[in-house]
Amino acid sequence: MTNRKDANRQKLFDAAIGLFSQHGYEAVSMGDIARAAGLSRASTFNHFPSKQDFLVQFFVEATGRIETGVRARPSADFPGFLSTLCDEIGKIADHNEVLLREISILSVPGEKIRNTEMDMDDSLSALFTEQVSRAQTQGEISAGHEASFISSLYMATLTGTAREWALGNADGDLASRLRRYFLLIFSGLQN
Repeated sequence: MTNRKDANRQKLFDAAIGLFSQHGYEAVSMGDIARAAGLSRASTFNHFPSKQDFLVQFFVEATGRIETGVRARPSADFPGFLSTLCDEIGKIADHNEVLLREISILSVPGEKIRNTEMDMDDSLSALFTEQVSRAQTQGEISAGHEASFISSLYMATLTGTAREWALGNADGDLASRLRRYFLLIFSGLQN
């Protein structure tokens, strides 16, 4: 039973993400998602009580892929970590621009998305703090500030730059913009 349930949930998720990417979030109904997945509307609501739940799952999975990708490619130095992080963010952004725009637009009024974004920010912040602490221990970054403070600078840069890019207020690809800003911060933190 669980395998079929998981398979149906995945069908619904894939259908929703595909439809959101093609038509935009607002233009897609739960009925559209059910039809595209070949399942009933009731089944759709059993797995995903609202359309926002699809975006929440997307956001959680995307953040998980970023963290997994960074941890799978450990770097010897902090600029290497930043570069790998930008690469992983770029992979998600390049293939999901429409969805990321939808998430950015909905994060203010959408409580589920806003709460998930805060949880995912905490997760990425912990990754930054871990890497900043390592860089401080290795003498790459001044130990004059707490790692959590430096992490918050990077997270504010990540969040602001990603939102600006997603809303179409920035030229170029997200990974390049982040790489440039991250390295600028790093240059001011070096010993």
